Amino acid sequence: MKNIVKGSSVALLSVALSACWLDSGSSGGSSSSESAPTPTPTPTPTPTPTPTPTPTPTPTPTPTPTPTPTNCALTYDQWLQLKMGDSLAQSNTKLGCNGVWKSDTVVANGVTQSNYLWGELTKTNSVSANFQNNRMTGKTFVPERQPESSCFPTGTALNQIKTGLNRGEVEQIIGCKGQTGNSLSVSDNTIQTSYNWGTASKQFLVLNFDNNRLTGISYNSSNQNSSCEPSQSAWSNIRIGDNYQTAMTKIGCEGILLNITDVGNTPKLTYHWGNLINQNYVQLGFSNGQVTTKSFKPKSGSVSSCTPTTEQWMNVNLGSDYNTARSQLGCEGVLQGAVAVSNSESKLTYNWGHVGSQFTLFSFDNGSLSTKSYNNSTQRSNCEPTQQQFNQVQIGQSISQATSYFSCTGAMNSMTQVSANVITRSYSWGQITNTNFALINTDNDIVTAKSFHPK
Repeated sequence: MKNIVKGSSVALLSVALSACWLDSGSSGGSSSSESAPTPTPTPTPTPTPTPTPTPTPTPTPTPTPTPTPTNCALTYDQWLQLKMGDSLAQSNTKLGCNGVWKSDTVVANGVTQSNYLWGELTKTNSVSANFQNNRMTGKTFVPERQPESSCFPTGTALNQIKTGLNRGEVEQIIGCKGQTGNSLSVSDNTIQTSYNWGTASKQFLVLNFDNNRLTGISYNSSNQNSSCEPSQSAWSNIRIGDNYQTAMTKIGCEGILLNITDVGNTPKLTYHWGNLINQNYVQLGFSNGQVTTKSFKPKSGSVSSCTPTTEQWMNVNLGSDYNTARSQLGCEGVLQGAVAVSNSESKLTYNWGHVGSQFTLFSFDNGSLSTKSYNNSTQRSNCEPTQQQFNQVQIGQSISQATSYFSCTGAMNSMTQVSANVITRSYSWGQITNTNFALINTDNDIVTAKSFHPK
């Protein structure tokens, strides 16, 4: 994961100039008389003036930068005035206040994607916009929190909602208006707006409209649980192509409808059994009444007896089987999940280490290692990056060259390999929630992307 006025505050330094004042003395003359010469008096020496000390200049304090105002009164009509290709300055004028810079991402030398925010999320209407080289490429309007809908559609109404209907027709089927969600646009011809019914803690329906025509349906009831806990053996017995009744019989109880997605009038229903937190968990996807995907996640809590090092991770080659990986890493992995989209192919994912700190994930497609990743969220750099340092990094440089611009070594937080010839690594400087934060991605130690987030 931002739209705000770019650039750091520039402190103005005023230097006071001091002057030195010296008192200057004057010389006296003498007079004479022709009649009676008066003895020439001994001249009184002119006293040497005491120099006035040069005053120590009082430094002018550096003014505290005035924060960028964010309390603009934003309206949906103002958001509509924004056009793709607008500059940041044009956007500020149309919205009536300055945006706040949230991030820069450089995807190629000379190509910078920036994110800005106007208003305060959740408190007021807010606008976010993405720019590429100072030209708008996308915009989002987030309304302040709206009242919840006053009803939730019945099962009969859910079956009547079809893509292509307009918003008025949908609301007539459901029986009430939905809660207005976000509006977004990546072209001047299409506006995508979402409307919600229900609550996320129970049942939640999201309908997406493009130019007031229904294009997507998403239903979610993730907090409801089935009456039985599924076993891995029962999951293994389910075949792609089984109907719901057959799958339900193999598991042992009715599933809970988790979500409905409908794009292009091809609905997909997902049912789940068990609980993600303290039980085995199964999801089955159905299309046209038949199982098309199945996934299994075992009960959480198991932890491997070892935490592999980066060297051990490097020694396991793609294409290895599970036994080879286990031998190289030093202990048994913990099954994290199983996914199947056909009766002959499956993907098993195992974890070594502690999720949330330092851990390794290996995915095996039909018994062969296809993807491996290493994550270490405990690593921290010991310096805070500046934007000036970040700007010196160029796409295509080596990571050693990029590191030389910062005042410390970056923390390597992750490694991923999905092909035999490329290892992707991520390095970070700072902490994203407390300080300036810089992130650099590399392929085989060559910089491929970078992003900067001001504190």
